[in-house]
Amino acid sequence: MIQTIENAQRENPQPLEEAAQYERLLKMGQCDIHELAGRTGKSRPYIYRRISLLRLPDKAKDALRSGKLSLTVALLLARIPNPAVLAQATVRILKGDWHGRPLSVAEAQQFIFEECMMALKNAPFDPKDKTLVPEAGPCSVCPKRTGNEKELFADVGRADVCTDVACFQRKRDADREQRLAQARAEGKTVLSPEESAQLFPYNGGDLSHDAPYVDLGKSWPVRP
Repeated sequence: MIQTIENAQRENPQPLEEAAQYERLLKMGQCDIHELAGRTGKSRPYIYRRISLLRLPDKAKDALRSGKLSLTVALLLARIPNPAVLAQATVRILKGDWHGRPLSVAEAQQFIFEECMMALKNAPFDPKDKTLVPEAGPCSVCPKRTGNEKELFADVGRADVCTDVACFQRKRDADREQRLAQARAEGKTVLSPEESAQLFPYNGGDLSHDAPYVDLGKSWPVRP
């Protein structure tokens, strides 16, 4: 174990090699994260972030090794927990601008915050509901919520943010299906997407003038 620690501590180790060393030390079971931080002189967030690099897809790892992808951007990418979303984000960031340059740190950070994270305060479902998608559980204790992984998401600045957009969408869809089922059970008419497009032809705005319905959200003049 001492040799492994010395390898991890050598000057300017390659990030992925350093990450593999830290993971190996923890899996050996001879120390925990607190002891490892003390023995290597690194902070716990530093070690957690390094180890997160190991979840990157091969394309991102190769780009990191070659220098095409900066370590800072790689660390931002590595926080995306869903493999499919992570792979898509990697392609987008490496594709970069119209000159073919990968996105800068600021551009990558903005892209990930806007496209790969969701504010739970805006969720159409109840984040505390543990039955909506049983295998996912409630958002309040989920490790993919920024507030539950503060050492990885200190720069986000908000605790109530979901980092797994795929799971967020699953919960949103499940909530929608529950609401539709309840509406049908109450005898309400549920329109199909095609019917909705015909009744609201103006980009989801005003009701069509020949629709057989009345928009109760509109204020109509009362005839004398």
